[in-house]
Amino acid sequence: MNASRCESDNDYIGVVVLIDGHRRVISSACGKQWIVQTRDGRKRSGAPRWTGRSYCVTREGLIGLYRRLCPTEDPAILDVLLRLPAYHPQNGGIQ
Repeated sequence: MNASRCESDNDYIGVVVLIDGHRRVISSACGKQWIVQTRDGRKRSGAPRWTGRSYCVTREGLIGLYRRLCPTEDPAILDVLLRLPAYHPQNGGIQ
């Protein structure tokens, strides 16, 4: 199966981490931010469709958002987020 370049696809190539069955973090197709997505119940070509809910260019903002969404942190997911760079790598030079 080939990975998709469409952010709403279940097999999107830019998935950073699956938080649970209904939420995930991706790197945006434009390469400027991380996006927390949720499954919206609709399907595309028989597969689940994902919708962006929150957008972050900093690791700190993304981790804060994760902690608000998931008060009981999963150490493995937090480890993935902590390994991200402080700013999204292609965020247009914001530092």
